[in-house]
Amino acid sequence: MNDGLGMRYAAVGTLETTHLNADGFRQYCDKYANTINTVCSDMKELPKFTRTMISDIADQLEAEIPLDEIQRRRDWRDLFLIRLWQLKKEMESLK
Repeated sequence: MNDGLGMRYAAVGTLETTHLNADGFRQYCDKYANTINTVCSDMKELPKFTRTMISDIADQLEAEIPLDEIQRRRDWRDLFLIRLWQLKKEMESLK
């Protein structure tokens, strides 16, 4: 987690990670909502990814990062991750 999604979460948070990992949050949910619901089914009282919830979240994400700006934001995230990885390596050498 700390070398994969954890670094992306540190860079842009969980919802923006999903927004950028597909062509928007709606597309991500079209691909993965069933899998997420299946994985979460044995957990206690988690919200289901309903069309209304997906639409509400996607609208908020698209207001901040429109679909036509996703690549620009991905580029920024990737640079952030490179620099975070470099810092992590530097800090490891100081142990």
